Amino acid sequence: MQREELALQREELAATRDELQGQKEQLRQQSETFALQQFENTFFSLLRTHGEIVNAMDLVDENNRVTKSRDCFRVWHKRLSGLHAAHAVYPPGPEATLATVQDIYARFYKSHQAEVGHYFRHLYHIIKFVKLSAVPNKKQYTSLVRAQLSSYEHVFLFYNCLSEMGYAKFKSLVEEFALLENMPQELLLAPARHRPLYAPSAYGEGDAA
Repeated sequence: MQREELALQREELAATRDELQGQKEQLRQQSETFALQQFENTFFSLLRTHGEIVNAMDLVDENNRVTKSRDCFRVWHKRLSGLHAAHAVYPPGPEATLATVQDIYARFYKSHQAEVGHYFRHLYHIIKFVKLSAVPNKKQYTSLVRAQLSSYEHVFLFYNCLSEMGYAKFKSLVEEFALLENMPQELLLAPARHRPLYAPSAYGEGDAA
């Protein structure tokens, strides 16, 4: 009888352990689901805010013509192209090319800091938020950010992250998450010279997705 009782006790203990293990796994899954929900709530809120920043942009030229939202980047591209045509000098070597790009963008940024500064600070904050999160498949979320960018926004992301404002922190994120994958490279100011300033991963080549 004692042997039977001991056997029953062992079975009950085993069943209890299995039940506790199942509860532990269920709690773990619930915790992961809650963390993901919190992340996505914040992420999509940041994405909405970024859209609001873009929609609030407007430019008024000397003829009182108003340009709004993403069309502002098309106008800025013309101005940046004009600065490049007037001031770009390319001594031999990639370092000299980078210095030229930084000089041209600095000239543009000096006159447009109030307009584009907030845009790129917030865009960097979104990508950094994803980078520092614990979510799996982070590129799934950075791809959603990339999909929001127009062709001219892509080009300005390219140059902003080569400038002194973005080179130290933002450029590596562009390369890690292939944020230039869909950029129309013909819109670059000097495609053959400028494209190599980023690693191939920035364009979705190699291991980038």
